[in-house]
Amino acid sequence: MLTLPVNLATFFFGAIALLAPSGYSWGPALLLLMALPRLVYPSYWERLTKQDGLIVAALAVYILAAVMEVFYHQIGSRELDRPSRFLAAILVLPLLLKYTLNPAFFWAGVSLGGLLAGLFATWQVVVIGLSRAGGNTQIIQFGDICALLSLLSISAVGWAGRQSHTRLWYGLLALGFLGGAVGSVLSGSRGGWVAFVVCLAIVLWGFRDRVSLKAVSVSAIAMAVLMSVAWFTPHSALHTRTVQAFDEFTTYTNGEQAHTSVGSRLEMWEAAMIIGAEKPLLGWGKFEYEVRKAEYIAQGRFSDFIGTYTHAHNEFFDAWSKRGAFGLIALVLLFLLPAGAFYKGFSERNLGTRSLAIAGVIVPVACALFSMSQGFFSHNSGAMVYSFMVVILWALFQQSRTADNDGTGQPKPR
Repeated sequence: MLTLPVNLATFFFGAIALLAPSGYSWGPALLLLMALPRLVYPSYWERLTKQDGLIVAALAVYILAAVMEVFYHQIGSRELDRPSRFLAAILVLPLLLKYTLNPAFFWAGVSLGGLLAGLFATWQVVVIGLSRAGGNTQIIQFGDICALLSLLSISAVGWAGRQSHTRLWYGLLALGFLGGAVGSVLSGSRGGWVAFVVCLAIVLWGFRDRVSLKAVSVSAIAMAVLMSVAWFTPHSALHTRTVQAFDEFTTYTNGEQAHTSVGSRLEMWEAAMIIGAEKPLLGWGKFEYEVRKAEYIAQGRFSDFIGTYTHAHNEFFDAWSKRGAFGLIALVLLFLLPAGAFYKGFSERNLGTRSLAIAGVIVPVACALFSMSQGFFSHNSGAMVYSFMVVILWALFQQSRTADNDGTGQPKPR
């Protein structure tokens, strides 16, 4: 009865993630509404297996670290708002496993979302005249999620090759890849560009037994051409932001100033490392950390410029300073456990299943890289996109792998 609504929710999740205000929440909200009436039934939870437990554990440990910070450091329950998105994803997982998921809905949503994000970004920069595209969300988050949609689109090529309308799917995925890449470049979000290089290598590794030297060469040339166009285009954000990053790094290392994007980040990272080391087990908590940082600033140890920031602009350093080793380990497991679970699918013969496995690795790897220069989870968009991408891809992956094992080739719900 709910098969179609569940599949439509997975489609809208990607399709309007960056197009509408809080568009990334629409699909997950629909899924949660469908799951809520079923949570009280034991049979709903019995669908979870030990394999699913890795995904649940990754999300649950992160939630636990957030709860610990709230109660141990007494910082107020409102700080559980964004971690609650991870809880919502756990609640929805059995629903996703129960109903037959059609990968076409998810892949179509992701690729359409990348295309629309690219068009939206182009409109903002070319027509409106903004210096950087930001969609309807924070600029860096917009650029990072654009990059993620682009990378997910290209990871589906193995699945598309098995469909009856292969050329149509290849075209849509290509548009999603290019659109997301354009959105990322026009946003000027440099963290997303690093993820591009790493995750494209993951895609090639995942399909290494199916990719010829000629295909790799053609892809490399195509990427070089696209990068050259993006670099040499007048007023290119790629060129400007990259050169700016090197200049700011050089300026900071020469001890001149920290009042720049790169300089302030380096200063905040150093502060978080030093302050976190003073309470290495459970950290300082959000408010005590700010007090301690202010003391260091008053002493002249750090620039007063970083006093305006409440996040270290690096999830790992921020977790270390506020939640200690416990929080840092929880964050690492949040990325590591899903990546390890999906990586087991890299040896699958079915390219549709393997595409889902590759996408499942790309999500934690890309988001971990985003988190190294941005408070990715300090925004609703980051928390929602990561947690629900993981559980949707996991349900798709598990159903596809079950179909492979029973020889039917059709997704099997539990």
